[in-house]
Amino acid sequence: MSKLLAGVGRADVTPPVGLPLMGYILREQAATAVHDRLLATAWVLADGNIKLALVTCDLIFVHPTTVEQIRRRVVERTGIPREHVMICCSHTHSGPVMHAGPDGKLPEVDTYLGDLVGHVVDAVDEANRGLRDAVWGVGCGKTDIGVNRRARRADGSVVFGENEKGSRDSDLLVLRVDTVESESGARAPLAAIVNGACHAVCLSSDSSVISADWPGVMREKLESATGARVGYIQGACADVN
Repeated sequence: MSKLLAGVGRADVTPPVGLPLMGYILREQAATAVHDRLLATAWVLADGNIKLALVTCDLIFVHPTTVEQIRRRVVERTGIPREHVMICCSHTHSGPVMHAGPDGKLPEVDTYLGDLVGHVVDAVDEANRGLRDAVWGVGCGKTDIGVNRRARRADGSVVFGENEKGSRDSDLLVLRVDTVESESGARAPLAAIVNGACHAVCLSSDSSVISADWPGVMREKLESATGARVGYIQGACADVN
């Protein structure tokens, strides 16, 4: 059986105050303050034959052009094949606009995206340089924080609201990686990847602050309890708020 090696890295990807925010069509105001920092957390896993990088970002999405830039630079820095580099986002609605548009009217966004690429690549490089003996496991539980947002009125019309009987995915998956001391066999939590399906919209369209929203709070609590670096991968949140 091949030995598993794992490493973790992290970078701050918080945009500057004043950058446009993305996630609510009714919100026209740019970011006025930072409520909490946005992070990119990278894991590199290797078994002697295959090496891969997984990055979770506190962003609404990453444009394919930016993903390709990250992959190309990861290959140059670490040698990890581009097809082995996955970029995931929490889908926070309190993060920055992620594309300047075809007319290029948002040069400040292009500046941020250029910095973002460098920060994510740095996080992957940190993880790659810190590879250690590790073991992994997977667990599945349930979460009830989400509610279907398609409420049906008496006349049959559907509006935004709370539909307790509406469909939602309550499965909560966790991939945990522990380091292993080669001599003693002692284990210590290194990283955890949490997968659930719920929009990151605790802050409404009235908010103009930068925030990782509830996945950021989840990460903070879990890291404080375990000492592991934690990232969140958004599930099929669909109409679940």
